[in-house]
Amino acid sequence: MEKYRELYKVRVIKIIQLFLVISNVFLFTRHFDTLLVILPLLICLILESIIPEGYGWGLAAKKNVYFKSISPAKENIIFMILVIILSALVGFFALY
Repeated sequence: MEKYRELYKVRVIKIIQLFLVISNVFLFTRHFDTLLVILPLLICLILESIIPEGYGWGLAAKKNVYFKSISPAKENIIFMILVIILSALVGFFALY
């Protein structure tokens, strides 16, 4: 049960981080103040320190968060591509 709670916490934190990165792109494209643009990234950094070791972003991850059938590195690559695509879409539509 403890492992399930830890995994649930990691999933929620990663979804919050995804929202913060996309909101950062929106704030940047709408030319908000620099401090306001940097704030979501600072919150992301603080949330990353809460995540247990092994569940981090990038190729150094040792454990899966969402998919069990693929390696942790491939899972993080999929999510990085998703972040890039969503950020590009938000940035494109925020300009209009």
